[in-house]
Amino acid sequence: MTLLSVRLDDEVSNEIDTWSEYLGVSRSDLVRDALRRHLVALTGERDAEIWEEHPLDENELQLAKIADFGPAEDWSDWHDATG
Repeated sequence: MTLLSVRLDDEVSNEIDTWSEYLGVSRSDLVRDALRRHLVALTGERDAEIWEEHPLDENELQLAKIADFGPAEDWSDWHDATG
C-alpha cells in the first residue's frame, strides 16, 4: 500500500471528521473509499467516451442479434435435476 499525503482546506477536513465519526470509520477509510468511487466514476465516463468514439462494428453487432434470440432450449424444468 502506498502512503499519499494531501493538503486539504480546514472546511473539507472538518467535514471528513464529521462523516467518519457518523459512519464509524476512520478518516483514511472514508477518504480512500471516496477517492476509489470517484476514480470508478471517471473511468466510467471515459469508457462512455471511448464507446462513442469507436462504436461497435458490424461483426460485434451480430453478437447482439444472436443474444436477442435467448436460450435455444427451455431449461426451466431442470430445477430439480440431481447431479
